[in-house]
Amino acid sequence: MADSYRIPQELLAKVLQRLVKAGLLRSQHGTHGGYVLARDAKKISAYEVIRAIDGPLFITSCVTIHGDCDQSDLCTIREPLKKVNQGIEDVLRGISIGDIREEPMYMGKQGNWPNWSRWPDRFRR
Repeated sequence: MADSYRIPQELLAKVLQRLVKAGLLRSQHGTHGGYVLARDAKKISAYEVIRAIDGPLFITSCVTIHGDCDQSDLCTIREPLKKVNQGIEDVLRGISIGDIREEPMYMGKQGNWPNWSRWPDRFRR
């Protein structure tokens, strides 16, 4: 798998370990061992995967609980950034890895036009 994605095997091993620790994958030992999803792909969100691999998701440290800085009292963008961060999180929570692994959305004649019918309903507005 590491060769297919052109990433070092050590990196892939760490990613898989994090996904197992987060309860998203199960490792199976033995001759026919490997990794399997711990739940159905439609029930695992992109947010869960990203959080398991990278940790908490935030676009800037000031949107975290511990993100106060010496400019907090004067800052005019903290609340808008919180909203942006929450919007990103909501979108990622709404996308399952089952959605991602299905046939590509880019299916136009020249392979570059989105096939909007493949987008989940919540993104077609």
